[in-house]
Amino acid sequence: MQDKSSPGERVKVEIADGIAEVTLNRPDKLNALDSAMFEGLIAAGDRLGRARGLRAVVMTGAAAAFAPASTRSVSSRWRAGPPKRGSTT
Repeated sequence: MQDKSSPGERVKVEIADGIAEVTLNRPDKLNALDSAMFEGLIAAGDRLGRARGLRAVVMTGAAAAFAPASTRSVSSRWRAGPPKRGSTT
């Protein structure tokens, strides 16, 4: 089974042969996490949780370098805890 996300998404998911590849897709910002990417990761997790026959998940970034950080606005909001699903704040 092959399953692909549509282009332009902040988080892309491809599933083939029981292996999912999750790609953080914000290369212009070295894949720094923002609200849209957090929402994309939640959606990806939901999608992967429903995938049958999934054996592995590989996470990668769509840039020559990777910055494991979030934007300041997201960081300050997450100090109080993760947002509720569907929240835009």
